[in-house]
Amino acid sequence: MKVRLLIIFLILLAVSLAVLQPQFKSRQEKINVVFILVDALRPDHLSCYGYFRATSPHIDSFAKGSYLFTQAISPSTVTVVSLPSLFTSTLVRHLVSNWTASLNPDTLTLSEVFKRKGYRTAFLSGHGIIGKVKGLDRGFDKFVDDRRLTAPLLTAQGMQWIQQNSSQPFFLYLHYMDVHGPYRPPSPYNAMFVKDKFYKEVKRLPVSETDEGENAIPRYIYQEGHKEAGYYIAQYDGGIRFTDEYIGRLIEYLRDAKIYRNTLIVITADHGEYLGEHGNYFAHGGPPWDTVIKVPLIIKLPQQNKGGIITSMVPTLGISPTILSLLNFKVPSSMEGSNFAALLKKSGSYSFSPIISISGNPERRSWYVSLRTEKYKIIHGGKKGKELKWFYSLEQDPQERIALGWERVPLPLSLLLEKREKELQKYLSSSLGKLDQESRERLKSLGYVQ
Repeated sequence: MKVRLLIIFLILLAVSLAVLQPQFKSRQEKINVVFILVDALRPDHLSCYGYFRATSPHIDSFAKGSYLFTQAISPSTVTVVSLPSLFTSTLVRHLVSNWTASLNPDTLTLSEVFKRKGYRTAFLSGHGIIGKVKGLDRGFDKFVDDRRLTAPLLTAQGMQWIQQNSSQPFFLYLHYMDVHGPYRPPSPYNAMFVKDKFYKEVKRLPVSETDEGENAIPRYIYQEGHKEAGYYIAQYDGGIRFTDEYIGRLIEYLRDAKIYRNTLIVITADHGEYLGEHGNYFAHGGPPWDTVIKVPLIIKLPQQNKGGIITSMVPTLGISPTILSLLNFKVPSSMEGSNFAALLKKSGSYSFSPIISISGNPERRSWYVSLRTEKYKIIHGGKKGKELKWFYSLEQDPQERIALGWERVPLPLSLLLEKREKELQKYLSSSLGKLDQESRERLKSLGYVQ
């Protein structure tokens, strides 16, 4: 009798597993992905990263139920490199070198993978020039890059698109520009942090005759009557609070629509911003110090209830393969970024290589390459024919304030830097690319060209 009952139990168990397994797969296939990128956002100006101002109450709340990364490193200080690299998870072999370049046809983008998996896909951006990169639209059903899409309009379009497409799994990319210079948040955000208890004039600055911010206020940033650095930092923070308001509305919409729990959500940035460090003000295209390559990264997994903090260094170049791995999709062989899904799954192992970051501006005759480990950081570059070198011990000097002698650079890092610079020669010697007048004016309004 006991044997018969055992056999019946095993048969019922096998049947139930056979029934449950397809349902699990079905749920996996229905996972949505919302990818939010806030241009020029520094992690240390978000409250959830310890900032003293309440700049991000909605992102803070979101982070409590998500994984927050404290050492996420971007591959570049400029959008034209970092965003295509993020979507393709490539840098050295398939680099986009200027605003009119093309994605390598041999690479698969994150959106193309989702499209092949039957997802509805959309790219909505307020950048207004990144859409000029040929091939960036691959895999997207809807692709809009319009400078008029400020946070309210971008969020509204995003919610409308979700409403129209949530009957099947979807991938939505949203690119917010309201934190980026020239720092003009609308009322009341433009006054929210001016003269508050944390307000410091820091120092009064001259106005640059160009859009560079070396010990001066870039011309495109300057507002009449304001030469104190603290005023512009307050405006930058106001832009964060303004953007946070609309990210909060988007998240609330996902909850109300009952699709929040079954959605993987990423919040990150393409690069940071100089706010006075190393004598650089209100810009980001110069040397890749941590203030411009360390970015926020917050990831919420489907069905996640409890948040966590991950202190391991990760490259944002690895976000795409990590997302695909979390969804049990095959990662394309063309993707080079380190897959750090093991840190989120709490299983397996994650080992990282030194992270390479690059920047440059052909019009300013500047180029820079950095290699970063958790212990060391080296930067090599040049500006107007002058060679520049910095070496830092991040354990002893996390703010990169005191450069050590170049002769102290560990030999393996020095050799790796030399190898990478040879591979990147095409980028380091590239031109701005041929742009139409409208595109050039847009780049000028963002401080990239004179």
